[in-house]
Amino acid sequence: MIVFLLAHQDDEFACFSIIEETIRTQKNCLIIYLTKGTTGSHSPTRRNNESLRVLKKLGLKDYQIIFLGEELNIDDGCLPNNLGLAWTALLDRLTVQPTQIYTLAWEAGHQDHDACHVLGLYLAKKFSILKNSFQFPLYRSSGKKIIFYKVLSTLERNGPITRIRLPIPTRLRHIYYCITYTSQAKTWLGLLPFVILHYVLDGHQKTQPLNEKAIDHPTNASEALYEIRNMYSSSQLYENIRLFKESLPESLYGNHEENEF
Repeated sequence: MIVFLLAHQDDEFACFSIIEETIRTQKNCLIIYLTKGTTGSHSPTRRNNESLRVLKKLGLKDYQIIFLGEELNIDDGCLPNNLGLAWTALLDRLTVQPTQIYTLAWEAGHQDHDACHVLGLYLAKKFSILKNSFQFPLYRSSGKKIIFYKVLSTLERNGPITRIRLPIPTRLRHIYYCITYTSQAKTWLGLLPFVILHYVLDGHQKTQPLNEKAIDHPTNASEALYEIRNMYSSSQLYENIRLFKESLPESLYGNHEENEF
């Protein structure tokens, strides 16, 4: 079973083609969202429904889509504070052992994305599938004041890149799916131009191996988009990750065995 571990409803846009290929080859898969995508008393129903509509067009069924963050009441932006809670719930929910994990890249774009990456990394270690599991980029800081985002852009330090070129009709269909996430219009106003540019000028689905060594090296606060936007503290993120790692059996965090490059 292939597990797609995502932080928010609409994060799937960064791996549309992987999901489609999984369904096309009739492989069993699960999509698991680790936050409810909203904060406080705001209902996640609208965001859930937007993702459900897109995922069903990709070929998924209801039983393959799990809104775990809603069940756990983990607010958007708060996954780093709930790593232990999410970990325990994931182990309870995964009654069939995964054969492969795809998750968000370690790229310092959103604190929930990096927290999701950590959970995916250690799930892959626990199930001994690290060599067969991958990360895909979503967005991060461009490092420039005028052009704010780098979208669907890999980081060299995350390891070798696998590129799959997408046919033009597929790219157009994926762009259309992106404009259907209307509840997040403000966010997509910033992201969509760069998504379109990526599909026009690049047009590849990119993945990189999960790499445990990468998370040992804190991102500079000046590079972390969530820090630049005053959404979260990078020092707090790393403290939460440290506490989470220390709660795991030493066999999971005590050595770096695979995907070292």
